Amino acid sequence: LADHTFCLSAILADCRALQYLPEALRLDREVVLAAVRQDGQCLRWASQALREDPEVVLTAVRRNWRALEFASGAAQRDRAVLLAAGRRPRSRSRSRPRY
Repeated sequence: LADHTFCLSAILADCRALQYLPEALRLDREVVLAAVRQDGQCLRWASQALREDPEVVLTAVRRNWRALEFASGAAQRDRAVLLAAGRRPRSRSRSRPRY
């Protein structure tokens, strides 16, 4: 608990501290959300599991659309995430556009 509190304080002071935390704390949703709320690009240092989490990714992308680069899995294709990043989701159909 003391480590968690200390690390959370470090993240609140400078979100880049996330890159130096042990994996167990980079798996901590509260810690990662505190970091990406400051700078979405801190998503790069989150655990793989949290880079796949649509809520974490959405929070990061809302702060900085470039965070989409660090998202993994389905979170990269999530409609809300893509809209927050200012990108249109790809259509699943390959039909021609109507003019």
